[in-house]
Formats: sequence, C-alpha cells, structure tokens
Amino acid sequence: MYDCVHPPMAEVRASRSVLAEPWAGGVAGWLVVFGALVAELVAGIVTNSASILIAALVLAIPVVVAVGFSVVQWQQVRSS
Repeated sequence: MYDCVHPPMAEVRASRSVLAEPWAGGVAGWLVVFGALVAELVAGIVTNSASILIAALVLAIPVVVAVGFSVVQWQQVRSS
C-alpha cells in the first residue's frame, strides 16, 4: 500500500512545457517569426519619415521579442 497523498514515483508523469513539445513549439516559433516579420513591415511603413533614431528603436523591438522568445524556447527544450 502507499499513502494517498504521495503516489509512488512510477505513477507521476513529468510535464513538459508547451514550447518544448515538437509540434506546438514549432507552431509557436513560426507565429513569433511571422509576427515579427509583419511588425517589421508595418513599422517600416510607419517610421518612413521619422528620424533615424526613432526608426531604429521601433524596428529593433520585434527583433528583440523574437530573439527573446527563441532563447526561452531553447532553454525550455534543454531543461525537458
């Protein structure tokens, strides 16, 4: 017999993050990269007449988000 509060280790399943799953992680990565591409196009159109400093900052935001997402996804896959 075992304690009802603590099941034996054979019955405990390890849960993986959604980003560590092959298909879900691939779809999430594709959506982030595609979203960053669309954001870059829109930001390029919007900042066409802005100063170079403002345009560079606005265009860098989607790149930083995509790189940050890829680092988090890589870390979760390595830890699973």
